[in-house]
Amino acid sequence: MKKLQVLFTALRAGGLIGILLLFIRVEYMFVHANISYLVNPLIQFFAVASMLILPLCWILIGAAFVGHFGRRAMKKRIEQAAGEVETGD
Repeated sequence: MKKLQVLFTALRAGGLIGILLLFIRVEYMFVHANISYLVNPLIQFFAVASMLILPLCWILIGAAFVGHFGRRAMKKRIEQAAGEVETGD
């Protein structure tokens, strides 16, 4: 169970860090292509909109969701097992 928790935690962290790095990379590409984007207040919207068409973004979002919900399910299962041990069932 502990190994699965570590796996799900790593999956979630990897997904979130990957999304962050992808966002920074896409935003950098916008600024690098045209320096006037640097003062554009909507650059984050453009970067997110561009990220959502990339398959890598959806893979990273999926990994983050699987890691989050998997870790939550493992935590719930461990708490249930601890409750059964306490009651003696």
